[in-house]
Order: sequence, then structure tokens, then C-alpha cells
Amino acid sequence: MKKLTVNMLLRYKETNDVERVVWISPDCSICFVIDVNKNRFPVLRNVNEILNGIVESRVEIVEQDDWVHYVHEKTLSAKEIEIRDRAWKVISMIASSECEPAIFFPHQRRKLIQQASEKLGISVSTIERYLKRYWKFGKTKNALIPDLRNCGAKGKDKPVSSVKRGRPNLYGQKGINVDEEMKKIFQLAMKKFYYKQNKPSLRLTYELMVKDLILGKDAGDANKKIPSFRQFYYWVEKERSIQKEISTRQSYKEYLLNYRPLLGNASMETSTIGTYQIDATVADVYLVSKFNRNLIIGRPVIYYCVDVFSRLVTGIYVGLEGPSWIGAMMCLLNSVEDKVEFCKKYGIHISKEEWSPSHLPYAIVADRGELMSRNAEELVQNLGIRIQNTGTFRADLKGIIEQYFRLTNMYVKPFLPGSIDTDFQKRGARDYRLDAKLDIDQFTQFIIYCVLYYNNHYYLKNYNKDEMLIREDIPAIPIYLWNWAMDNRAGMLKQLPLDIVKLNLLPRSTAVVTPNGIRFQGMYYSCRLAVEEKWFVQARLKGNWKVDVSYDPRCVNTIYLRHPDGRNYDVCRLLDHQTQFKDKAIEDVIYMMEYEKLQQKEYEPKQLESKVKLLESIENIVKQATKATKEGSVEQSKSARLKGISMNRQLEKELLRVEQVVKLSDDTKVNETSTKVADDYFYNIDLFK
Repeated sequence: MKKLTVNMLLRYKETNDVERVVWISPDCSICFVIDVNKNRFPVLRNVNEILNGIVESRVEIVEQDDWVHYVHEKTLSAKEIEIRDRAWKVISMIASSECEPAIFFPHQRRKLIQQASEKLGISVSTIERYLKRYWKFGKTKNALIPDLRNCGAKGKDKPVSSVKRGRPNLYGQKGINVDEEMKKIFQLAMKKFYYKQNKPSLRLTYELMVKDLILGKDAGDANKKIPSFRQFYYWVEKERSIQKEISTRQSYKEYLLNYRPLLGNASMETSTIGTYQIDATVADVYLVSKFNRNLIIGRPVIYYCVDVFSRLVTGIYVGLEGPSWIGAMMCLLNSVEDKVEFCKKYGIHISKEEWSPSHLPYAIVADRGELMSRNAEELVQNLGIRIQNTGTFRADLKGIIEQYFRLTNMYVKPFLPGSIDTDFQKRGARDYRLDAKLDIDQFTQFIIYCVLYYNNHYYLKNYNKDEMLIREDIPAIPIYLWNWAMDNRAGMLKQLPLDIVKLNLLPRSTAVVTPNGIRFQGMYYSCRLAVEEKWFVQARLKGNWKVDVSYDPRCVNTIYLRHPDGRNYDVCRLLDHQTQFKDKAIEDVIYMMEYEKLQQKEYEPKQLESKVKLLESIENIVKQATKATKEGSVEQSKSARLKGISMNRQLEKELLRVEQVVKLSDDTKVNETSTKVADDYFYNIDLFK
């Protein structure tokens, strides 16, 4: 029977009402749901009644979630971010997991709202609106984004005319209109003067801009139109990027450490499944290439996702990437993939029960590595996953997964050829690297078998069971703990379409639409949407523009054009004439292009030398022609020289034909042989006649 999970959408066929599950009790007996189309608070429901309604087809699970916001931070306006963060401050105070389920009961909810109202100075009605929006739109931070993009004429500036826009200036000053050219000057001034390590003020930036970029050599021109500081300040506040400002004026490390949004507070100890630990290790074994088994390719990287409560391995990645975001991304993707199909790729056939997890976690605990990157912000903003990064050199805070690394290495060393031997440098000892026999696929098979054994049969000797586990006599084996929690405490897991998860895990960048195709890192792509909407024709007529894309750095065959809703995308494929980049990694492409530039630079002196010789040859020919014409010419009028050009051409053609006639060799032996062959041929013709 299908289990209820938080954020699941339910449609009641009789009334066509759609409700979202916002909380499930630890024993999975009751839950709170909210109608996403009505202005009401969550109501209490019996879980069994909902499940019976699903079985009897009175209730259906809505797979397509059109209420959740999947947006990129860069697409949000400063106003939207300000409103969202102000609302999030309220939600964090009264609607976090620590305040559940109290916030769902009217009497306790009124007290919490009143306390927040008095403390933060926000009206009760506003807080109630924040709460309803948070629950309706998926319980993520981005659920609190206001629908400002649907109001007014966002992004459309008033046309520039002779009448000054904005508030009239005081004291009778005429003022100017800020047009596109002036905005470019503002942008250049910020880049040239403001984003510097010496941290100049905005006032100084404005003064330097006026001095160097506007007045320049016309410093004494009293009629020169100069924007006011207020106009400059307005534009800066409109276009300002706090992240860029801190990163350039201080350092990107400073932004990550002290100014980056707080990504959650996932606890190291939890009473249910849904909090994952993720980490990587370099395996203690050397591998060979699966394409050429004579080549040793070094040690593979292994990523594991382990559920904190059950200790179950929910996802793995074995490869040569990282430790990096790509490796972490692949491991997270594997945690939501169908494990039966995953194992089948490596020739291992399992049942669904042997390795069942295919859910997104509520929270992820990681070290200060891959998940301290900008890519990890997508997990928080769009997928609603909380992230807790442990302190530097604090592996003890991820003790569960560190212990699993030790268990894996216990199986590597005794059985696998090419495993690390610490005393190989002794005199006369054989280098263990020469014993490498396994390729990457075979090692992945080994890891899968280890995971299956661990998940289904490894007894956790030091596992601390709670009262319910002891009472129900649940063995401390990961799969038993996981299944028990799925039946009794599944409230922290989430489910989203696999493509949405992939889209938000892949790295993001910008591409440029040009008349030649969608240009990304020097390569050109096309897609169905671009062809249907005639993008390339528009680019030729109106100029290039940028689009938001996701890509897999390991293969550049395709990139993914992201739609503004954050939910849909178009697949862009390499154009046919770009076959030199097919199946290449992004690093290979960048290397190829840089190498081509290097070759071009190295050949420039030789090319210049050859061009100088070419020019000298042309000059000599012209000199000889001029001299010959001067010596052979006679005095004639212009009309006499221009008369009879057609006849002159015909005469020249006849002379050239005589000169350029094709002649074969006049060798004696060749002629005798040719004559004999011809005589025999005509003799046979005569006999035939």
C-alpha cells in the first residue's frame, strides 16, 4: 500500500479539492493537510481513512505538483528576496519542525503568532498569510516568494523622452533622464572602481565615474549633463548583488563563511529516517582501464549516502570524479533512483525489497567541501533540503559514514588485487600497483555487493534502540530499521519527479543565442524550442541574448535549456558540424580550444614572414609589368586605347591556345609502341569489314 509522505498532494474526486500533507505523526496515525486552493489553515485527518480512500479510488495522489516554486536565486528581484527572507524569519520562529505539531492546533497557533507579532513587529494577519503560503506551496523557503512578477510591468522602464522621469528636482534643477548609455557607464564604474579590495565607498565611486567616465577631457564644460548621486544610487540598489559585492570587495571565502544563507540545522541524532550523511573516500585499490587493461588508472573515488536513523546506505557513486560536486551529485541522484534498474546495469539482479530507498532526504549532513559550494544552494531553495556542514577537521561529526568507510576497506584489502600495501617500498618487494586487475565497472559490482550485504545482513552492534524498537523486537539491521521507520515514522522523506531532481543537481551556467546556434563554452547547440520560435533568425535581426542552462561536465553532447518556471526544460544537442566535441568532457573541450589558440599564436610569426614574402612578390610583379608596359607602349589617345577591346581579346585567345596546347611526350619508344598498337587496331578493323 502507498505510504503518505510530507508534501504529497491528494485530490478528492467527489469535490475536486486538492490538499497537501504538511505533517504526519510519528506513529503515522494522524496527519494535517491544507487545501491549496482555499484560504484556510491545515486541518486534522486520519491517515487510515486517506489510505482507504486511495485504495477505493475516492482519493488520488497528484503526481504533478504545480504549486511548488522551483526558481533560481539570480532570477529573483531584490524586493522578492527581501519579502521572502522576512517571511522566512517568521516561519523559522514558529513553524519549524521543533514547533510541529503545536503550530497546527488553533489555540497554540494563536499564542505562537501573537508572540511572533510582538517580537518582530509584524501584524497577525501578515503572519497568518505567511503560514498559509508556506504550507500550501511545499514547505520550502522559496514557497514564501511573493507573486510580484505578476503585478505591474516588471522589467519595463518608461520610455525616454524630453520630459524627465521620476520625482521633480528641488530648487528648480533640470536634471537628466538615465538612458541605456548612461546605465552602461554606471555598470562600468561599479566594475572599475567599486568592486575592489580597497573597498571604496559609493560616493567615491560616483565621483570617480563623473571625473573619468563622464567629464573626461570636458571637465570645464558647464553644459555637460551629469546624473545625480541619487540616480546613481537608485540604479546600484536596483542591480546590486550582495554575493558579488562581498566576494570581490572581501573574498569569496568570507562570503561562504560569514554571509552565506544559513542552510539549516539538521541534527546528528534523529528519531526517524530522512536525515542523510554524505561523504567521499578514495578507495585503497588501484584499477585498470576497461578500454585498455594494460593501463593503470589509479584509485577510484567512492561516495556514500547513509541514513542516520537506520544506518542504511541509500545511494552510492563509484568513479573518477572528485571528491567534487559532480561525485556528490551522482550519489544524491542514486539515492532517488530505482535501485533494481541501477543494479541491472552491472549485471546484478535484486528485488525491490533488497534495496528500496528512492526518496529525497529531509536534511543532509556533510563536511565543509562539496556542499559548501554555490551548487548546493539549489538543494535548499528548490528541493527544500536542509544542509548542515560540519566544522573543519571534524570527521567525528559524521561518525556513521566514516565507520562505513572502515568497513568497506576491511573487504578491499584481503580480497582485491592491487590493494594498497604499506610495506611495498621495502627492498625487493613487488609494487602492489602492478597487481591491479579490476576495472571501474567490476569494482562498482564489488561495492554493490558490499552494500547489499551491509544493508540486509550486517548487525549494528552499538546501535542504540529506542523504546518502540525494543518493544517490537526489531533487529539492529539497516533494512529492518528502515522498513520499520517507513511503516511508523516516514514523515521526513520527500518525493519529487526524478527529472526535477536531476535538473536542480546539475551545474548551471549561461549560454548565448546567436545566428549560428546556442553558444556554450565555444560549442553550438540547437533544440526544438529554438527552431519552433525561430530564435536564430531573431538573433540575426535583433542581436544575441543569454539563456539559463544546466549541463553535465562529463559529456557535452547535450545541455538543458531551463524554463523560467524551474520545472520544465528543453534538451539542446550539438550541431552536426561540431562532431569534434562529441563525447568529450567540458575540461577536454576547454583544453582543445586553448591548445588551438596556442597553436595559432605560435604560428603567427611564420604567417607574418610568409605574408611579407607574398607582398614582396606582388610588388616585384607589378614593377616588372609597369616597366614592360612603359617600354612597349606608343603614344595613343584614350579613345584609341579603348577601341577594339573585343577584337584584342579574341586575338589574345587564339595566341594563348597555340601557346597552351597540350602535348604528349615525343619519346621514340613510346611513339613506336603507339604506332604499332594503332596499326594493329586498324588492321583488325579491315579484316572485320
